[in-house]
Amino acid sequence: MRYKSFLGGLALVLAAASIAGCGGDDEPAAIAITEADGSLTVIAGTFSRTCEEAQSIILECGRWEILVNVAAGAQTPGPKPLVSPETYAENLLSDGEQGGLECLVVGGTFEKGTIDITASDDATVSFTIAGTLDGQFNADGSYEAARCPK
Repeated sequence: MRYKSFLGGLALVLAAASIAGCGGDDEPAAIAITEADGSLTVIAGTFSRTCEEAQSIILECGRWEILVNVAAGAQTPGPKPLVSPETYAENLLSDGEQGGLECLVVGGTFEKGTIDITASDDATVSFTIAGTLDGQFNADGSYEAARCPK
């Protein structure tokens, strides 16, 4: 079964009158989840999810996040497009000050960019995202994700 989409395939725009702070770091952090079908979901951003929070939507002002699901057959060396039959990527972005209680949250899918899984073992997944600058935020970078237990 594929990772449950944050957005259900639809763009999400909500104005939040009161979003409780959920913690988070200024520097991006990442986690990786091996799905039952062998696909890999990586989540990177400044919302700082734990494995227990992996399938929740965490909202906090002044944060961003990207989720990428890569089918089992596409987990080979080399960059893969973020939009293809074997991959998809979603994002969440909130404006305002970190820790603020009022902000706009926007989400959608990435139209451009690539993911390259550069290393993987039982404990971590290393990956590089490139070409995501879409006018809202730039998720480009290299990440080392802690692998969540099955």
